[in-house]
Amino acid sequence: MNEENMVKKKKTGLVVGILLVVLLLIGGGVGYFLWSSKTVTPKKVFTNAINALFDASKQDIEKMESGKMGGMVTLSTNLKSTKEETNKVLEILNKLNIAVDVKIDANEEALDMNLSSSYNQKDLLDAQLKVIKDTTYLDLKSLYDKTIASPLEENEAFKELYSLFNKTNDFTILLENTQNAFNKTLKDEYFTQEKTTITLDNQEVKATKNTLILDEKNAKEMNEALKNEFSKEEMINALANITNRSVQEIQKELDSMIEEENTDTLYIHIYTYGIKNNFAKLEIADSKDSFILTKVNDTTYTYLFDVDNEEVKGTIELEKDTMKITLDLEIDDILGSISLTCKEYDTVAIDPVDNQNTILESQLSESDANKIMENLQNQDGIMELIEAFQKLGSIFL
Repeated sequence: MNEENMVKKKKTGLVVGILLVVLLLIGGGVGYFLWSSKTVTPKKVFTNAINALFDASKQDIEKMESGKMGGMVTLSTNLKSTKEETNKVLEILNKLNIAVDVKIDANEEALDMNLSSSYNQKDLLDAQLKVIKDTTYLDLKSLYDKTIASPLEENEAFKELYSLFNKTNDFTILLENTQNAFNKTLKDEYFTQEKTTITLDNQEVKATKNTLILDEKNAKEMNEALKNEFSKEEMINALANITNRSVQEIQKELDSMIEEENTDTLYIHIYTYGIKNNFAKLEIADSKDSFILTKVNDTTYTYLFDVDNEEVKGTIELEKDTMKITLDLEIDDILGSISLTCKEYDTVAIDPVDNQNTILESQLSESDANKIMENLQNQDGIMELIEAFQKLGSIFL
């Protein structure tokens, strides 16, 4: 086995651990790190965390059963540079705000996506794209007074997306079997526990450090046990249905699980505090890389990736159905932050297309195209953005 493959194998455990954390956050599981017992074993702390993760994921599957799902993502930046030319570019970028709203109704084979953007709080470009069965409908809002319809020549990707909503039973089987597999394969001897002191919300707090140690021996044992659990017929069938792959392909991948080498030791630490053993901090680390998630308060967490001696850090803010992730940057002469906000909708409804006000793309005239371009240039945000780029060009010339 060459050195590059060895490095990839060593990173497998850390990457899997970090992915679990991300899933936990997306599923809303962070809020469930609360242990009812006053005294718990480290294994119990971890199984409670696993159960919280999968319980949150099951709630998402229940939402999928309606055949509808939707949400909004917004992106903004706050960056600056010590170099004047670069800073001028970042000033333009900081004035841009982009929001994308997506709704899916698998029952009607419909997707509705809205793009909203602004520059310096002035309208830049707003557009709505609907995909309904085999037709797309583009509404350019203020740029054109008709909805542009065009046939969708290739819609297999959309059909695969809609089909996932009919596979909630397979997702449930996958989640429940995976949850049971982890709970059954974790052995008491894989864990340690110790008392320590940590900083929480700028205060020193007495905490319990619960550690899962996956050295070469423990990881191999766990891998074998997980493989046996995953090899159950209903589990393999569920995986095959979800991924649209054959049972033989799934079985081959499960067989390869046991062949993966893990010569590095992976440590997963969960820190808890208080009578109810509330969640305080999570650390995942091997000999080279690490990930740390720390609670600031009930709705705010900080995170830190350290991979190959490169750090990536930021904050995560959680509210009902909303998660805001801020990425702090410090690269060469650039520093600041990028913010991504994700909001999930409780209810989803896609309005029907007004067929009385549509035009086929093939029927668009040169006059129509010129009108769209003219309206685009009359957008306040567009004009101000063009002027900003023109000034920028004079700096670099």
